[in-house]
Amino acid sequence: MDNYVKGEVKQLDPEPVFQDIIVEGAVEMKVKAGSKIRNLMSFALKKFEEQTVKQIVWSGSGQQAVSKVITCVEMMKRTYKDLHQVNDIRYRRTEEYWEPKLSGLERLKVNKDVPMISIILSKDTLDPTLLGYQGPANMLRDLSSAGKVGGVGEGGMSVGKAGSEAHLKRKRKPKLRHVKKGNGDSNSNAQL
Repeated sequence: MDNYVKGEVKQLDPEPVFQDIIVEGAVEMKVKAGSKIRNLMSFALKKFEEQTVKQIVWSGSGQQAVSKVITCVEMMKRTYKDLHQVNDIRYRRTEEYWEPKLSGLERLKVNKDVPMISIILSKDTLDPTLLGYQGPANMLRDLSSAGKVGGVGEGGMSVGKAGSEAHLKRKRKPKLRHVKKGNGDSNSNAQL
């Protein structure tokens, strides 16, 4: 790339998400790689306590921002137990054009696909048929106790109908076996 100079950069914005389910007064949290989680959370929690705010939309693009979005959403779900959630994962495309320094070389176009996530948290019930929908954890527990779905372990992880939280915590010890080696000598028994 010594023979090229970086030229024009175009960011192709994907189509907007959640346009049909966002209510008026929803808070939009745009997370960047350099955003501090404590600052994001303090603002979001203050806003979400207001009676007029029913939804909060978290979005971020890039590896660090995506992980911060997920962290903030999980923290919000611990604070507010009855939240409905819809996830949207996609890529944001960036086109870079490289101009040649030498004559005879062609202009290069480089496409970069950056991961992007948007998550809406709502105090009100959302349509459960939406792609990426997750209901509140207590809704899963209610269905579990009624015998309709599998059990829910720590952190809302499904462990199946016959599973339990104790099953998740238990670590299995390796079994010891006696293996006979050699010519039948009593010293040739080994434990594995």
